[in-house]
Amino acid sequence: MPEYPSPYPSNPAPSAPPPSTQAPSPYPAQAAPYPPQTPYAPYPPQGAPYAPQGAPAPNAIVDATTRNYAIGLFACALVILVGVVTKQWFTAGRGQGSIGLTGIEVCRSGMCQSIGWGELNHVGKDIQLFGWLGFLGGLAAVGVTIAIGVLTLQGKAAKIPNRPFAAVLGIAAFSTTMFFMRVIGDQKDISPSWSGFAAVGGLIAVSVLLKKVAPKALSLR
Repeated sequence: MPEYPSPYPSNPAPSAPPPSTQAPSPYPAQAAPYPPQTPYAPYPPQGAPYAPQGAPAPNAIVDATTRNYAIGLFACALVILVGVVTKQWFTAGRGQGSIGLTGIEVCRSGMCQSIGWGELNHVGKDIQLFGWLGFLGGLAAVGVTIAIGVLTLQGKAAKIPNRPFAAVLGIAAFSTTMFFMRVIGDQKDISPSWSGFAAVGGLIAVSVLLKKVAPKALSLR
């Protein structure tokens, strides 16, 4: 089939753009604008505010039984103290005189006078020795008993020093017992009174309670 010429003019091929006659700019080309900044995320929620600290907790919480043991120790300390300082270990005659660890007390016509062992030459030296040893040992036993009671209340019975406390209680018990036996065996017309029973009984009670709160406290090992 013969080809007929198109009545429409054909599109000319694109020509290259004419060279620019404008002088180049002395300023560098502008950079692309900064990208839009995203807003900062809010801070994460903080934890709970700082709570003020309360009072420090006690070293240990003791039960009612241990507390009763401590109260019993304090009571024993008071009983021992009264027994040691009073002169009612023995009474002589019709209540006109009494004997204690540090000497005697003579009462006449309603007036009482204390006389120490140093003024009584007829009394045996061993009685005087056991008397003063029992007096000083009893006072030391009172301090030891109070210390044991305080440690028991604080829940520190395991920290009771075994040897020193056992030695003090042993010396006090031995000396007071020997004083009691020597006086009652040497003096006539006397009768035991309440002071000796208070002191010796208090020391025995302390030993029993100490075995409850600290079983190893009376051991010398």
